[in-house]
Amino acid sequence: MATKKKPAVVRQEDWDKKKAYYTGTAHWIMGNIYINQNRFVPADSALRAALPLLSQNHQSSASILFYLGWSNYKMEHYAEAVRFFKQCMAIPSQFQELAIKNLSVIHNEQGIQD
Repeated sequence: MATKKKPAVVRQEDWDKKKAYYTGTAHWIMGNIYINQNRFVPADSALRAALPLLSQNHQSSASILFYLGWSNYKMEHYAEAVRFFKQCMAIPSQFQELAIKNLSVIHNEQGIQD
C-alpha cells in the first residue's frame, strides 16, 4: 500500500483511511503468525506497527494490546506486559477477562505492584 498510487476517483482522506486499514491489518496478521510460531520479538514489532493504524477499531485494538502484553510477558518485559494488559482491560472485548487473569499472574509471579 505504501507504493500504490491513489486512484483519481478516490478522495485523499478516504485513500489514507484505506491504506491505514490494510497496512494495519497486514501488520496485525503478521503479528499473530509470529505469536503462533512463538517468535515474540518480531510479533512485538509487527503488533506495535499495527496498533496506531487500527486504533479506531476497538476490537482490533483490544486484540493487538492483548497479544502485545502476551509477547512482552514471554520476552520477560513484565512492565511492558502490565502496561499493555491494563490498556486491553479498559476496552470491552473478548480479551478483557484474559487480560485481567494474565495481569494477576504477572503480579503473583513477579511481585509487580501498581
